[in-house]
Amino acid sequence: MNATALAQSEFDNRLPPPVSESPLELARAEWLYNATEQLVRFGQDVKFQRRLRRPQVVTVAELALAADELANAR
Repeated sequence: MNATALAQSEFDNRLPPPVSESPLELARAEWLYNATEQLVRFGQDVKFQRRLRRPQVVTVAELALAADELANAR
């Protein structure tokens, strides 16, 4: 095998990097799941606040508008 074919073979056989599931990433995913469930299933607004920022709200109407825009963009 020549060097190019060998390098291509090694490249093709590489595995993707391992998935990192730190506690922060798990907590973030759980929060997103719960917030989405609160919006979609229960029809309640989601309120949150980032550090040193004003509280923010995502309403059901905003979610519906974003979903509509996403569907129309495709």
